Amino acid sequence: MHVRIVVTGVAGAVGSRVAKALAATNDLDVVGLDRIGTQAEGLAGHHLGDLRSLDLDEIFDGADVVVHLASAYGRNEFVDASRHDTRAAQLMLDAAARASVGQVVLLS
Repeated sequence: MHVRIVVTGVAGAVGSRVAKALAATNDLDVVGLDRIGTQAEGLAGHHLGDLRSLDLDEIFDGADVVVHLASAYGRNEFVDASRHDTRAAQLMLDAAARASVGQVVLLS
């Protein structure tokens, strides 16, 4: 049985390593999501864009797990990054609930 895992922030230092490690496991289908376009090795799929504007319902459809590692930290002023990250996490959690994702891992 293949488990489908969506990893957000796959272009980041943590996200790229997590996605690569998960993708190295034969029974996991790992789908990456980021807004930069850098793709981790071995992904079953990749979506480019900001979490706040992507169709997360479509991306999370059929996902068993979402690993949320995306953050705007280090790219903007702290207040703007905090607002961005809070809204992105809210949208991610709402979409995961609608898609009946079994598990969500959130790194904050």
